[in-house]
Amino acid sequence: MAVVALVAVMGGGAAWLLPAMLLIAAGMGFGLVGLQYIAVSGATDEDAGIASGVQRAADQLGGAAGVAIYVGVGFAPALHAGDPFLIAAALAVTGLIVGAAVISGSPAAAMAQPQAE
Repeated sequence: MAVVALVAVMGGGAAWLLPAMLLIAAGMGFGLVGLQYIAVSGATDEDAGIASGVQRAADQLGGAAGVAIYVGVGFAPALHAGDPFLIAAALAVTGLIVGAAVISGSPAAAMAQPQAE
């Protein structure tokens, strides 16, 4: 996202934009496949379809909410002091930090830690 923001300022064009977009696409591909695996790995064979459907619905709802938040915050009249793409990059980093904090505090992460005897 930061490279996309810099393209508008530096005027690099497709030479800068294409690698950034490919990196974003690769990250989304790895992330969505991992989330799909996690969603169905603990489900029984009978419930795998339902788990997959719930995960895809949550993915679509989260994507729509994310776009709405990015557009609302990035193009809000009160925030025109900054670049919308840099604001989106800051929101993405914040989301990664919050996600890491939530995952590290989850019961599954606590069970994966070795116990001292």
